[in-house]
Amino acid sequence: MKTSRHFKFILSLFLTGFVGLSVISCGPPDQVAPGENYCSSGQSVLNIDDSNVSQEVKNKIYNPHSGSFIVRKGTANYNAQGRVVIIPITFTDLPMNNALSMDTLVQNFFSTGTGSVRDYFAENSWGEYPIRNAGVSTWTALGNTMASFGVGQTGNDWTRNPNVARTACQNSNINWANVDVNGDRNITRSEALICFLVPAGGGGACRPSSISITYNGQNYNISNSFVFFDCKRDDDLTKGTNDIRYNYSTIWHEMAHGLFSLPDRYQNGTCGTGPAGQYDIMSDNCSKRHMSIYDKMRIGWISPRVLLPANQRIGGERKCYNFPPVEQTPAALVLFSPANPDEFWIVENKNKSASARNFEADLPESGLAIWWARTNDDNSPTLIQFNDPTKIPTEYNNPAAGALFKYSASQPANAGPLLFTSDNKFPFMVRAISPQTPGMNAEF
Repeated sequence: MKTSRHFKFILSLFLTGFVGLSVISCGPPDQVAPGENYCSSGQSVLNIDDSNVSQEVKNKIYNPHSGSFIVRKGTANYNAQGRVVIIPITFTDLPMNNALSMDTLVQNFFSTGTGSVRDYFAENSWGEYPIRNAGVSTWTALGNTMASFGVGQTGNDWTRNPNVARTACQNSNINWANVDVNGDRNITRSEALICFLVPAGGGGACRPSSISITYNGQNYNISNSFVFFDCKRDDDLTKGTNDIRYNYSTIWHEMAHGLFSLPDRYQNGTCGTGPAGQYDIMSDNCSKRHMSIYDKMRIGWISPRVLLPANQRIGGERKCYNFPPVEQTPAALVLFSPANPDEFWIVENKNKSASARNFEADLPESGLAIWWARTNDDNSPTLIQFNDPTKIPTEYNNPAAGALFKYSASQPANAGPLLFTSDNKFPFMVRAISPQTPGMNAEF
């Protein structure tokens, strides 16, 4: 019979209090000091000894599962050089934004240290994935109205018409021989991402397709994920000011689709909804935030240490652990119970002020984010909500402010939430959480 939420909460206080009483007398740095209400320091999550966790288990956690659509580092579709082609396009009823120069376009996407699109992916990947300029075209005319390309498409969506990508690529002044890295005249996702900039005001899309064009008398096949995103319209009264930057969050979101096949995680087309809510660019592309730690791990930019339940880990005891801000350091912690081998948690310290270029500006708050995920479901990362700690993971939805874990004066040092599995077990608990600071500590 399912345990009631009220009983689970009482059980949480009892169990964490019991364990806490056995730990509270121990001293720092790895456990709560006598008389303290929270961990003031701890062992870095970067150097935990997880040698008793098999590589098979780690691979199951780190890697996308068999049949996954997520593009992982080192696989065939991974665009290792981050090469991106930009083609601004116009329709007969949608002229170019004449205030947007090519220099401004290049600066917005490829400059360094300016808060550009390149900077966004560099920060998310801790410097491993700065996108590169594989070609920027001048404005390219498609020769018809936008609506005409939507005729016969699902929802009259013109971005679904492969003739848009075909005409845009054919009419552009991109040097396709240079884009074709291996010279086989078949341009794939591993060689470049093809992006179309549209002066339509707001929005974006990603549409996989395969087209053929002719360049310098040679036929080229382009099998790719074509990405569309908007800049300001020519008739926008504010054009000339942040013509591309105003739409950055959508651009990051759509490029993450195109580069890594990350899925949409919002519900019913509404920003900030779903199990990841307002804490993942793939569920909230209406404002500025990072990619989730789950996606960064699946892509292969980080392989966090794995922590087993206390009675199974090396040392066999609960400890305080230190988490640097994830915006600056590739640091996180995976919690894994062999009793539930198809699910796990990832803990990261999200800190708005730690983003060098303010890429977490619209994050609801700072604190420890605890994500639950299944090993065989790319859509599964669910944020456990600190302000509602008694649910099983599949019951959480739409997390907003209050979801991240941080010190609460109303919570005793020897009490804390249990982390429940999908079948109502509780192999982990978190307690003695420090106040929200650039470096946070908590006991697991």
